[in-house]
Amino acid sequence: MFVLALTLVLNQAGNPPPLPPRTGQPAPAQPHGTPPPPPPPPPVAKNDGFTPPPLPAPLPPPAAGAPSLPSFVRVKCPSDCSARVAGGVGRRVSSQVWEFSDVPPGKTRFDIEGFASINIASGYLDIPASSDVEVVVSRNRLALGTITPRAAPMVGNNGVLSTAPGMLRLTCQKPCTVSVDGARRTGENQTGQLTIGNVSPGTRQVFVKFFGGSAQASVEVPPDSEVFLFAQESSLRVTNTKPLH
Repeated sequence: MFVLALTLVLNQAGNPPPLPPRTGQPAPAQPHGTPPPPPPPPPVAKNDGFTPPPLPAPLPPPAAGAPSLPSFVRVKCPSDCSARVAGGVGRRVSSQVWEFSDVPPGKTRFDIEGFASINIASGYLDIPASSDVEVVVSRNRLALGTITPRAAPMVGNNGVLSTAPGMLRLTCQKPCTVSVDGARRTGENQTGQLTIGNVSPGTRQVFVKFFGGSAQASVEVPPDSEVFLFAQESSLRVTNTKPLH
């Protein structure tokens, strides 16, 4: 009877769980079709206080900036005046207009005088680089007017600035004759537009003569470029500039 009761107790308790494998013994084989367990996560590195953090990736070096080229400045006064820019004397266009070539960019001193050397206005203006700049004198004050950036200089494959000649395309409101740097120039004339080729790059003095008046201006001619101008009896202005090639 004791043997029978012990047998019944064991059958009701079921099979005991398997014992864990001892250290150094292989783990029991997984049943067929069961995927292996995932690998344990890598240990997280702890900062011991002595190892510096990794440095960030270095930034690319900044691109080299374009050179600061001088500008052309035109000073307009409300009445008769004389003007000095950075202590230099420019070219008198009329009793109220003065022009200055190759003005360095940056803070520039202006001194404007009227009759009997009476000071009209003085001060500093921030002149941009490589531009045609208009400075207006009004009520004892100086102010920047119209600013027209010049075309970028042409650079050849060898890194040297191009010296290829440019071209002027001049449209006159009425029949006119044209002089460039004091020399009369002629060219192909189509539909009222005069095309003057082989113009040396740089600042050129353009003079337009009409039957009843004249106009003149300092015109910047970039290398290997064409400059479009419009002339009236009282004004001459640049309307566009673009490369020839």
